[in-house]
Amino acid sequence: MNQISPLYDIEVILTKVHMPRYLKGFDYAAMAILCCLEDSSLLHSMKKHLYPKLSQIFDVGADGIDSSIRNAIRKTESQIEKRNLPPNDEALKILEGLEGFTNNYFIAHITAYLRTQGMSPKE
Repeated sequence: MNQISPLYDIEVILTKVHMPRYLKGFDYAAMAILCCLEDSSLLHSMKKHLYPKLSQIFDVGADGIDSSIRNAIRKTESQIEKRNLPPNDEALKILEGLEGFTNNYFIAHITAYLRTQGMSPKE
């Protein structure tokens, strides 16, 4: 993992799973994952605690955060389906075991994946 910025590592992973970088939800999802790496309790209270925290960071409403992340995740799912990826594709390896393309599952899955790759919130 990158010694400079954990956020950079998260953005690299999101790019590898084909999340479009130009979407606002990309930035919101990346920051959501970083916040969950720092405080895993946020994984269990996204609407109540995580989205309000992100809305303060980005100065936008919590509903906007939620819908933008959802849109980015849907685009990611669509990109993966369109590309007809080979079984050994890195995106499929990263997303292996993902229970569904919802905000909660996706953010929790990427957070867990990064932890298995040795990323800790203290980096």
